[in-house]
Amino acid sequence: MEEYINNVLNVLKEFIGGFAPAILKGAITLILGIIILKIILRLIFRILDRSGKMEEALKSFLKSLIKIVLYFVLIAIVGTVLGVKVSSFVAILGAAGLAVGLAMQGSLANFAGGMLIIGFKPFRIGDWVEIEGSFGVVHNIDILYTRLKTFDERILTFPNGTVANTKIDNWTQTELRRINLHFQIPLEEDVEQIREIMLKVMNDHPNVLEDPAASVWLDSIDEYAMNIYARSFCKNELYYPTIWNHLENIKKALDEKGIKIQVPRTEIVYQKKLEQIMKEQVD
Repeated sequence: MEEYINNVLNVLKEFIGGFAPAILKGAITLILGIIILKIILRLIFRILDRSGKMEEALKSFLKSLIKIVLYFVLIAIVGTVLGVKVSSFVAILGAAGLAVGLAMQGSLANFAGGMLIIGFKPFRIGDWVEIEGSFGVVHNIDILYTRLKTFDERILTFPNGTVANTKIDNWTQTELRRINLHFQIPLEEDVEQIREIMLKVMNDHPNVLEDPAASVWLDSIDEYAMNIYARSFCKNELYYPTIWNHLENIKKALDEKGIKIQVPRTEIVYQKKLEQIMKEQVD
């Protein structure tokens, strides 16, 4: 028994003695490589940040891609120091890449989607966009995901593969924005008077443009109200303050003239009151 234990210990010593130098070299290479890699990444990121002509989306995408490539190179170098042959290392990486590729088809689709977003530029960092019913400003675009920042300070993350294959409503690419307002006004009111009131409110606002001119029209008539639409134009970045001011100011102007905005209502007639009404009609 004692002889067997000694044989096992001798084998372990030989094994450790043979691989210890390589493991030590590999550990040192890994530590030094991480330090050097961080320095290189810092320099590259600084160069990209100082490039004023390059778009923010492309900068973010390149940063993510360069970081992944450099770490991959570091792993290859550490493997070589540990004694792994280059051919064997390439074969292992090829097999691993195939397995990972099959398991991460969605991520590959996201990577391809990121390339399409960077190439065709449906939006840029800082644009106000609506993606799959969610509205916000483009906060970041990396190799796999696009992130939006909403009005209430939430960060929404969308896979690039989904973003590249869905409808994107970009509210920033055009210089002007049209403001559309809808009001339901009682049938007995004067349409021309309402038009004058709404046009005056919109034209008096400093953000409203003279060209294209503001307009008000009667679109349709329902059983209990007229559907009136008001339209004006402003600079894209002034859209929300302007539309909020329009709603408040038009409401105040209509109230001053004694014009009420119609709301749907249901009148309930009790049986006794109905009998009284019918009796009055007979009399």
